Amino acid sequence: MPRPPSPRPGASRTVRVVRLPLGDDDIRPTFRRERAALKRGVWPIAGCDEAGRGPLAGPVVAAAVVLDPQRVPRGLDDSKKLDPQTREKLHAKICASAQVAVAIAPPWRIDRDNIL
Repeated sequence: MPRPPSPRPGASRTVRVVRLPLGDDDIRPTFRRERAALKRGVWPIAGCDEAGRGPLAGPVVAAAVVLDPQRVPRGLDDSKKLDPQTREKLHAKICASAQVAVAIAPPWRIDRDNIL
């Protein structure tokens, strides 16, 4: 993958949100869209996901991960497709080389703010 653009000294940091559409062919991660976005100067690129049922069955947990394009762990895939040992190994590699953020919204917060 191409190297992300280096920040210039004294440059202000602006944030762009670019949605990379998913298609029916996205069965395995190819990072094709991410590479194209990097070539256009889009950086960082975060992958996001959530889990939970909200106010009906506990909290909702959301996470965002920004991988270093030069250090994408081999074998990275949907966690549901990986056996527990592979998930644990990948977890360690991701945490060692990525920026990770996790947020938890308890049921009362979802009732108050909504998540849609």
